[in-house]
Amino acid sequence: MMRAIRDSDNLVRAVVFVRYPIIWRCRNDSLYDEILRIKSWKMEEQAKINRELQFGVPIYEVDLPDFATHKQALVDHFLALRKDSPGTKYSNQGGWHSSQNLHHSKEPSVQWLLQLIARSGVQCIRHAGNVPEDAQIVMASCWVIINEAGDWNMPHAHFPSDWSGVCYIDLNEKATKRTRADKDGDIIFFDPLPLGPQYRRPPTLTKTPVDGRVFVFPAYLVHMVAPHFENKPRIAVSFNFNLVPKQKA
Repeated sequence: MMRAIRDSDNLVRAVVFVRYPIIWRCRNDSLYDEILRIKSWKMEEQAKINRELQFGVPIYEVDLPDFATHKQALVDHFLALRKDSPGTKYSNQGGWHSSQNLHHSKEPSVQWLLQLIARSGVQCIRHAGNVPEDAQIVMASCWVIINEAGDWNMPHAHFPSDWSGVCYIDLNEKATKRTRADKDGDIIFFDPLPLGPQYRRPPTLTKTPVDGRVFVFPAYLVHMVAPHFENKPRIAVSFNFNLVPKQKA
């Protein structure tokens, strides 16, 4: 006797023989069916199989409540900021990147936004676990990205911060699909595990954002922003969180 199992993602099939502790992962259905036809095996005890998914990377999504009420005030303020500053250069390829001190803004609409981002970020980070009891979650930096037609953000990470995220302010939600893989301004995450194609894991994960949505993820996770094609500016706010000992916060 033997026991065959299939994982939850239907990616691999495993046949486990208790007498000989070997796991065969079969991608060939004919071979798999041939093994199942074997009738001569005798097993003294039933196999106990435990499957764990390890090394997962959490990506949280949060939709901010009442965002539409505050959207226009945020758009007007961020466009005004761009007029007053030449911006800086980081991952942005042609877009405008503000200084990273937006979290110190006194603008009422920005304070409303930051309060919700901070609250959501702290909840997500604590849910992920591994937060020391004596640590406080602090927003370390925050900035605005405004991309015009043709602008994009090259692959990058936010390390050495602990957690990062982005909040979408004004997007082209009816963008034309330019390729089969991604759309205007999508955020693309890169798998940090160098797995081979036999595991059938895609090397990237593409998310199409909407206005008022927040993504929170570990700062080491490499990501990029696909090119923007509309003449209307694409506006997003990015941020970093650090875990700081309470006495130093």
